[in-house]
Amino acid sequence: MEQFDRVERYLKRIRNVYSGDNLILWDDRAYVEDDILSFFVHCHHLQDWVSSLNKVGVTHEQIKQFIESHESLRICADLANQSKHCQLTKKPWSEVKPHLAGFQYESVDGSHRPGIRGKFAVITDEAIIDVLELAESCWHHWSLLKHDIEQQWART
Repeated sequence: MEQFDRVERYLKRIRNVYSGDNLILWDDRAYVEDDILSFFVHCHHLQDWVSSLNKVGVTHEQIKQFIESHESLRICADLANQSKHCQLTKKPWSEVKPHLAGFQYESVDGSHRPGIRGKFAVITDEAIIDVLELAESCWHHWSLLKHDIEQQWART
């Protein structure tokens, strides 16, 4: 499913910034923040793709319950909706008011050649969460659901 591939590409970009394995110019580092928010938007919208394209009858309500059962997916949903809409008009998925903050950048090898390394945080009312850990958790949950759906489809 192309949306899963898209989400995985954004996750790879985040991983590459954490590891310093990229060719991002120092002056272009703000693009990383766009990639992080894009990951959460696309990750949250996996719900629409799964609901629309699954062939085993997973309902929108089941997907909603799936998201509600995982804190990382609830936080992902709130980050996605906050970045996509200027002001939230619906009830948030989580009660912790997450927002992206705490950007730390450094040049790879301390130079101004292409390549930066960074760490990022999501701040909530309850905790400071590393962006990569949150993204990996979201990806893990969706990957397990995708695997379960594929297994069900293979049995039909």
